[in-house]
Amino acid sequence: MANIYIEQAKLKYKNGLYSLGDYDKHGQRVNIEIELHGIGSAKGKTSYIKSGWMERDNGLITLATPAAGFTRSKEERK
Repeated sequence: MANIYIEQAKLKYKNGLYSLGDYDKHGQRVNIEIELHGIGSAKGKTSYIKSGWMERDNGLITLATPAAGFTRSKEERK
């Protein structure tokens, strides 16, 4: 699952598909939506998770909060 987060985050960050959070002494906070596709009985369903990242001085992002909630309501996820 870590690879799913990293690959999606890199791609979405590169393409500007994120929102900015606060900026503090640790760096710029970046919110990126991660899509997790269901398997087994959840096949065909997708969960959209808000993940929190930090943009470092060197331009790289690091994962700070893997799951900060859902980005879409149940109705939107259908």
